[in-house]
Amino acid sequence: LRHFMRTAKFGDEKKTKLFEDSLINEISKHFETIKSLNEARILNKYHEARDMYSINFDIKFKESGAVNTELLKSFHAEGVRESNSVFRTPLGVVYSTRLSQQLSKFCEARYSDYVQINLARIQLRIREYEEECIAEYIKLMESVLTGPFSINAIKLEYEHKNAKREILQGFSNNDDFGTQLLKNAAPELDKLLD
Repeated sequence: LRHFMRTAKFGDEKKTKLFEDSLINEISKHFETIKSLNEARILNKYHEARDMYSINFDIKFKESGAVNTELLKSFHAEGVRESNSVFRTPLGVVYSTRLSQQLSKFCEARYSDYVQINLARIQLRIREYEEECIAEYIKLMESVLTGPFSINAIKLEYEHKNAKREILQGFSNNDDFGTQLLKNAAPELDKLLD
């Protein structure tokens, strides 16, 4: 605009004003176009960062089955770090504060979903542990009862206690995935074996 004012010689002031207004209008339109393109690129970066968090977390999470809670937290921290790096300029400045906050909320919401899914997986795995323990207990007790002769009631009780202790010890040695669920399930299994 300064250059226009210094170099343009269009005669009277009215014509100069007309051309100046036209130039300002063209510059404004061009600026709005560039601004829209920049906002679209920022939005694309936001979606790229969201997708990066989801895809990388999904890959790690799907391969693992039930995951230790600490490992799940490390997956989350790594995913947040990677997605935040995508949503920053090469100088480390976020493209948009508002979208950066939305990205953080998105990551936390997805992490919460993964925690719930993982909890369900852990509960299923503990049920599998219980079923394996019951099957092992049955096998141990059947081996005691095999043969043509009956077993003394005292010896049967002794064998039951030994098998139960062995099964409960094996159950408690399973992976607890960083939760109290396994510890909470032990008394239930104890009652079940009685």
